[in-house]
Amino acid sequence: MADLIAPGTWWLHGTWGSNAYLVEAADGQLCIVDTGFARSARGIVKDLRATVPGRTVVTPVTPTFDPTTSEIYVEVRVS
Repeated sequence: MADLIAPGTWWLHGTWGSNAYLVEAADGQLCIVDTGFARSARGIVKDLRATVPGRTVVTPVTPTFDPTTSEIYVEVRVS
């Protein structure tokens, strides 16, 4: 589930203790902003599929830990 919070911008609910947003650029490309914790990856993908049906969502790859910021992130590609 996602809420449209501005034209081309959705707040995704499939996260655990963090916020994630889907932004659609004028050319149709999609970007996820602040994907939060690695355990949220499945929920984020589920929200993406519901929010932009018919678009290809590639399952996330292995989460990455950035020791300089102590953040864990997951790259999700949407095309």
